Amino acid sequence: MHNESRRDSTVFLVNNPVFDGAKRMEKRQMKQYGDKPAYREYADKTPIILPLLPIYHLNKKG
Repeated sequence: MHNESRRDSTVFLVNNPVFDGAKRMEKRQMKQYGDKPAYREYADKTPIILPLLPIYHLNKKG
């Protein structure tokens, strides 16, 4: 039981910086290229972080 809790904490500590970095990068890319239809189409169809995990955006669209 104690090992499971430790493993969950480790996964969180590893994933949190990865997702935070991806979120910052997505925000920067949208600021720079967001007005280009080709980039928006690419961003809507290309998963971030892991190719097989269907997460396309971390930032709220607005």
